Amino acid sequence: KPGHYLTFDLDTLSKSETQYYDLRKQIRKSEYANGTFEERFGDSIREHLISDLEVGSCLSGGLDSSLIVATACPSVNKTFTCSFPDSPIDETAFAKQLTSACPELNQYFTSPGAQDFHTAFDEIIRTQERPIGSASVFAQYAVMQSARKNGITVLLDGQGADEVFGGYYPFAGAYLLSILKSGDLRRFNREMKALKQNFNPKMEQAMMRSLFYNLPKGLKLLARKKKRLGYKLIADKYRDHADKLAVPVRGASEFTELALRSIGFGLQELLHYEDRNSMRFSIESRAPFLDHRLVEWTLSQPPGNLLKNGWTKNPIREALDKQGLKELAWRRDKLGFVVPQKAWRDELFPQLQKHWKNLELDETFDIQSVKNLLDNPVSSNSAQSEFWRIYGLIRWMEKFQVQLV
Repeated sequence: KPGHYLTFDLDTLSKSETQYYDLRKQIRKSEYANGTFEERFGDSIREHLISDLEVGSCLSGGLDSSLIVATACPSVNKTFTCSFPDSPIDETAFAKQLTSACPELNQYFTSPGAQDFHTAFDEIIRTQERPIGSASVFAQYAVMQSARKNGITVLLDGQGADEVFGGYYPFAGAYLLSILKSGDLRRFNREMKALKQNFNPKMEQAMMRSLFYNLPKGLKLLARKKKRLGYKLIADKYRDHADKLAVPVRGASEFTELALRSIGFGLQELLHYEDRNSMRFSIESRAPFLDHRLVEWTLSQPPGNLLKNGWTKNPIREALDKQGLKELAWRRDKLGFVVPQKAWRDELFPQLQKHWKNLELDETFDIQSVKNLLDNPVSSNSAQSEFWRIYGLIRWMEKFQVQLV
């Protein structure tokens, strides 16, 4: 397990597991709780630049990778960006703004399309050795491929900043809920208004998501069933088994606890994707935001230092501002590392349909529900995610000859 080591006795053939690091306990007594963000982040960047080979960096155009590049240049002068020309999610213009702070940058852009994704799908499944949850895994795969093609085998990446600094939507809800519980209504109203203006207008929904984790177990299960399509994809006679499965506790109604659970669950999945994608092209991927000293410093801060005046990840924004990247620092939109999944599905639909037209699904699936999801147009983000998840699962089962029992 993370933060553990295993001792194996060669004489008795017994084994024991010992925990040597516990982030939850460490942040209460961390020697790294003092100092500034710039000091901790600068230390992390300096150590992540130690290499016998040239170091490059991923660059999405978002806050996290932009700060890495701005801090690491001129030691890093090659960046790799996945772009989607003529798409509303394309962040190429933001990535190019880094040249104002780092004029010596050599920027490389790769623009994979739907057909590239279709061609590489089996290879991605083989690389990951598990079902993929979204098409964004391929975008990262394409970035790693581009880096290797251009001679870079050590890459910095912004992974982990959202989980540690509270960049995701639910963090704002947990933050507002904590203020409301404190009884400071004036501050609550001020922060609610600022977050609606600078982050997302649907802050009431964010608070409801936080309150979800205060519900009794039975109500949470009922709400999850209604929200997710996944339960409908399971055959009737197996749904009771699904109800009994232990569902990982991913969220929380308290800010720091949410960060700890995000690090312990969702981040591990993302790091798995990154590690497999990078090693597919013999690249060592490094994540400066996950230096333990920086993580301990961040989680030791009051949440109001991380979400401030309606701005998420405030220390990162202020640091970017000091680097002269004001427009990047105070962006109101947040895209994450996304791809045009809906457009790709629409373009690939005839090809995908041929693949599953005569598909023999395992009896564990509700055959009709799966085919309805595959065959009919989907518009909501939830349905898009379910589509790629079920398609990825089916392809994985085929690739590795998996049978459900």
